[in-house]
Amino acid sequence: MVFKRVLPQFSVETTFDVIDGIAEGLFYNNIITLWEQAEKGTGFHEAFEAVWNSILTKEQQQALLLMSLK
Repeated sequence: MVFKRVLPQFSVETTFDVIDGIAEGLFYNNIITLWEQAEKGTGFHEAFEAVWNSILTKEQQQALLLMSLK
């Protein structure tokens, strides 16, 4: 699995049910949880959330936000 190779600091789990009755993916407590029938791109989104919320500093986040406005 790509997650374990690229982001080894996070655990990845799959679930048979939609998360909280609505979500296909979730990042919480350093765990990426994906519904087994999640749409393509859901894993990428949750990986982004993991990096954004756990690895990047506030300054790095701000710099990326400013870059996205150009």
